[in-house]
Amino acid sequence: MRKLPLLFFFEDLDRDHDERHKHPAGKHMKRPRKPWFWFWMVWLGMFVVAEGVAILLPLSGDTLSESVWFLQQGWPPLTFGLAGLFLFLVVHFLFDKRSRK
Repeated sequence: MRKLPLLFFFEDLDRDHDERHKHPAGKHMKRPRKPWFWFWMVWLGMFVVAEGVAILLPLSGDTLSESVWFLQQGWPPLTFGLAGLFLFLVVHFLFDKRSRK
């Protein structure tokens, strides 16, 4: 199949896709869609840089944890919302089988 420029996220339509992307155990692995994959990698990189700078500079209130602690002082129910979000993410990342078919 001919690859179209600027439509690299349709690369999964390539006929050889199944043969090129098999797990060593023989199971088919899904590839992330490239635009979203790179969006999340850039987001993660920006977070790591911002948090690293905040840790290295001796200013108070500039890290993510300090910002969350400040918000929790003004609105305690936020603690339960954050706990629920983290619980959801742990369960989703570790036990959700939908994306592993």
